Amino acid sequence: MVAGLFLLLAVTIFTRGYRLVCFTSPVVAESIILRKTPLGSSENEVILYLTSREGLDFEKLPAGFNKRDGGSQLVGEKSIEATIGNCLAFGFKRLVVASWAFDKNDRLVGVWVRSYVDAF
Repeated sequence: MVAGLFLLLAVTIFTRGYRLVCFTSPVVAESIILRKTPLGSSENEVILYLTSREGLDFEKLPAGFNKRDGGSQLVGEKSIEATIGNCLAFGFKRLVVASWAFDKNDRLVGVWVRSYVDAF
């Protein structure tokens, strides 16, 4: 019991930006992000939100993202990408990345969250 609580605390400490995002499905994480940064938000509003999240690194990219959900779909004219989770648990590392896509008027047109798991 104590070991389980310690592991949960350790995973919480290693998450960056969002607590326990590593245990949330990408679909649920997308819905949470869209509540905080709804479609139609400006690029500046998204950047303000991201900078308010302590320890969250992000990068502005000159192209949209290529969403690969059973196909390939280019979303937006430009995008922002952020690592929203970086967790170690049970000998595995899980990295959770979110992308925000913007149209030519700097308005949010899409959000995509994906996760990668690798052996530690």
